[in-house]
Formats: sequence, C-alpha cells, structure tokens
Amino acid sequence: WKGAGEARMSLWIAMSRSRYLRVSGTALQCVLGCVALWSLRRLCAMILHQKWRWWKGADDGTKPELRLSKQTMQKARRDRVTLEQEELVCFCAGNWMNDSCVEIWLENLMDTLPDDRRDICFISPSAMQMIPGRWTPDFFVQDWAELRLPEMDLTLMPVNDCETEFSEDDLDVVAGSHWGLLVYFRPLNTFRMYDSLGSSLRPQCLKAASKLSAAFGAGDDFSFEVEGSAPRQENSYDCGAYVCVLAEELTRCFLANKRLMGEGELRGITPEKVRLRREEMRHLAGRDPQARGGAA
Repeated sequence: WKGAGEARMSLWIAMSRSRYLRVSGTALQCVLGCVALWSLRRLCAMILHQKWRWWKGADDGTKPELRLSKQTMQKARRDRVTLEQEELVCFCAGNWMNDSCVEIWLENLMDTLPDDRRDICFISPSAMQMIPGRWTPDFFVQDWAELRLPEMDLTLMPVNDCETEFSEDDLDVVAGSHWGLLVYFRPLNTFRMYDSLGSSLRPQCLKAASKLSAAFGAGDDFSFEVEGSAPRQENSYDCGAYVCVLAEELTRCFLANKRLMGEGELRGITPEKVRLRREEMRHLAGRDPQARGGAA
C-alpha cells in the first residue's frame, strides 16, 4: 500500500505539472498574440499616416502648412509663421500671448473676410518689429509697396512696447511685454491707438504712425488719436487677447457700417468676452493642424 500511495502521489504531481505548463503556455500565447496584434496595428497606422502625408504633399517631414486664401487678405509677412506645439499654452489664461499667437489669430480673422473685400489688411507683428529699427519712411514705401497700403481703408497693426533697434537678421527675437493695436482708417486719415492699459504705448504707436504715414499715402496732415474708451484688461497677461478681439470687432463694425467703433460698442468688449474668445482660439489652434504652421 505504501508503494501504491507513492505511485499515486507521483502521478498526481506529474499531472499537476502538465496542467500548469499547459495553462502557462496558453497565457503566454495570449500575451504574445496581443503584442503581435498591437504591433501590427501600429505598423498599419504608420503606413497609412505616411500615405496620407504623401498624398497631402508633406512627405518631407515638415508640418502641415497654414493654407490661407491670399485673395481674401493683404499681409506683410517677413518670415515663416510657425506655432509650435509647446506654444499652444500661450493661448491659456494666465499666459502672455507671443507674436506667433497674435499673428495666427489675425490670420484666422482675415481668412473669414468675403472674397470681394480688398480694402482691409493687417500688418504682422514680425513686420511691425521693424518700426523701432533704423529703417526710414522711404524704405517702407518701397519695401511694402506690394501691400498696396494706399488702397486700404482699414489697416490693423499689432504694436508692442519694445524699443530695441533690431537689424533685419534679428526680427525673430522675442521682445517687449505689452501689446496694443494701432489702426489706420483712411476715410478720416487718422491713426488710432487702442491700448488695454490706457496710453502706455503712445510713444511706440506715434513712432509707427510717423514712419508709415508715407507708405499709406497719408500726407503730412494725418491725425493721431488715443482711443480713451478702449476696453481695459483686468490682469497682466490679456493684452494680446484684447488686441485680437478688438481687431475682430473693429473689422465687423467696418464691414457693416464703414466706420470705427463708438464708445458704446467698445464697452461691449468685456473681460468675459475676451476670456471666451481666447478659449475658443485655444481649442481651434489645438485641434486644427492648419492653425499650427504657416507659409510666408
């Protein structure tokens, strides 16, 4: 009986080991199968992605370009406009908007204009960075001739408080800490400044008006005004957003009424409205690859 018991015990141990090995082998096969399936899925996704990029003409590794209708806008663009992924945080509340964010926002605005409107334009922040430099008014007359500024009734110009005299090779340098909006309105032959902090940008805007008056064909009798009813920011970081929302509302008012906004209309630009528009632009730039790059 003792020998029979040991034999039965040995048989039971052997059967248990065999069962364990079968179960372990099945589990291993499942794991390997899942890994293979995931790898195959990733490979197919990569192949399809590359085919899509090739079909869109972006197989050289570049980011999708911002495709804008050149028939609906007039712009001064000195360099390629690219909004990097890490720059999306600049659209979030609490952050200062850099020149790329301001330019992308205004390009989006210009792209919504009707195809037959050729009397509105904006000059990019990178181009306005030339104003503090040593370029003369005659230079802007010649270099910006293709913009046809004398034909524009409304021109939007973001200005910051940088006073550094950059050379042409240094226009990509980030400088300044506050944005304002300078507008040239041809029917009144006036440059008007909108500053969400009051009048802190008056010297910079006045200098821009003086240097660009010849390029606009404004003559010597143009006027310069500081809009005292410009909406005010309630924090230290929303100046860029106020510039962009002001540009949108001024454009809508001009399209509808052929004039600039009045005091009552300006009061409609509230901090809450600016906050909501800033959030909308953050989502647009985040979900649309066309809002994360541009071609000069």
